Amino acid sequence: MGLWSDVRDDLAAAKLRDPAARSAVEIALLYPGLHAVWGHRVWHALWTRRFRFVARAGSQLTRWLTGIEIHPGASIGRRFFIDHGMGVVVGETAEVGDDVYGEDPTVNELEARTADLLGKEAAMFVPTGTMSNQIGIRVQAEPGDSVLIEGAAHAVRNEGGGAAALSGVTMRALQGDCGVFTSQAVVAALGVPHAFMPKTLAPPPRLLCVENTHNAGGGTVWPLESLRKVCEIGRHHGLSLHLDGARLWHATAASGVSERDYAEPFDTVNVCFSKGLGAPIGSALAGSLELVSRARRFKQQFGGGFRQAGVLAAAAVHALDHHRPILSDDVKRARRFAEGLVMIDGVTLDLDSVQSNIVRFEVGDRHAGNFAEHCYESGLHMIPGGASSLRAVLHRDISDADVERALTVIANVLLNSVPSR
Repeated sequence: MGLWSDVRDDLAAAKLRDPAARSAVEIALLYPGLHAVWGHRVWHALWTRRFRFVARAGSQLTRWLTGIEIHPGASIGRRFFIDHGMGVVVGETAEVGDDVYGEDPTVNELEARTADLLGKEAAMFVPTGTMSNQIGIRVQAEPGDSVLIEGAAHAVRNEGGGAAALSGVTMRALQGDCGVFTSQAVVAALGVPHAFMPKTLAPPPRLLCVENTHNAGGGTVWPLESLRKVCEIGRHHGLSLHLDGARLWHATAASGVSERDYAEPFDTVNVCFSKGLGAPIGSALAGSLELVSRARRFKQQFGGGFRQAGVLAAAAVHALDHHRPILSDDVKRARRFAEGLVMIDGVTLDLDSVQSNIVRFEVGDRHAGNFAEHCYESGLHMIPGGASSLRAVLHRDISDADVERALTVIANVLLNSVPSR
């Protein structure tokens, strides 16, 4: 690409992303964000030629003139635009570009690493796990189809009816035990065809969804053999397969089964970089090249198109490198928390249900909402999960001392609260 081609791209990007922009001349003369980018291209060229002091001095001059500091060692792709950028700092290690055009190197790195971890051909970075799930459904089912899924799954309860609104599909609920259902349940839901039940009457089953770990089930980890049997029967009946693995990292941390082995039977897999993994935002949908290419259309259609998303993807890469290896600590602390809970008078908990980093427990005849409020006032944040049940999630910011303090808070609230009935 030549100099003038880059300048035209920069002007076009600014005009596209700033609705107040009126002309290329105005942008070129009056936009400090663009001046900072142009200055950076000069200083970066000097930096790569090892004129480091001059490059650093030039970047400081640009900062003084524009209020925007871009380290001369930072790699910035085409169509990078900073609007209203006073106080913006882009560090040396930042590598950003335009993800809509597939030009953000950090996003591309994250997608390649995620695909490799899951044993898939490709992956696509999206803002949320909900979007990843909904795109996974949309690329494999058409309006009027049905999706077989456990009745308390996240895609049923917690995604705003997205499957109906965005894909026009019917969710056919399967009965499970803490989120885990059997191959027999799949067969029963499909029914036995016969002459008095024409196929045209019911919405055709197209997709089978599994959630691992299962949030509403209390972080239940699917046994690998059970998972494979369910997928085998689904495949036998012509169903596509989607794994909601938003919490798959903790399934691996708890069981020792690799993410790749869990993902192997599925056509598409959703994984989340926030939640327990600790990144501020982001999920990914992995699958075949064909499915992920088709998914990119729906990412844009559903409002998930990123521009300079490298700053977000970098956090996810960091989480994979530094947080994923220590997720077993969350599992151990969840177990310690659960063992402490069963020793508190008034708490009911099945220790066998605590399989990953989520702990669900009952507080007897106390109202869960009121109980959670009292705990929150003492610095402990939990979410009611029913009339008298609560959900606690252990994560990387919770220490051993925090676990002990949480147990003390719960014991004190139980001691001082009044039963609701």
